[in-house]
Amino acid sequence: MDVMRGFRRQGPTHSLEVCFAQPLRPHAIRQIQLHAVDAPENTVRLQRLNVWHRVGISLESPVAGLHGIRWSRPAN
Repeated sequence: MDVMRGFRRQGPTHSLEVCFAQPLRPHAIRQIQLHAVDAPENTVRLQRLNVWHRVGISLESPVAGLHGIRWSRPAN
């Protein structure tokens, strides 16, 4: 699962935040970047939930491409 934002050229400062309900918290969260839709995914950094069960990224002048947050949930 993921949430992303795309930029066709260098973009303005952008923030992206995801909030999770307590029982649905993910176990792996990564900030990702792709140069194009069909390009390989680059992991920028691993992320952790804060005390409010949120994770966010802030990008100053992001390069063209897709920037986002990807997460996975534990198998039940």
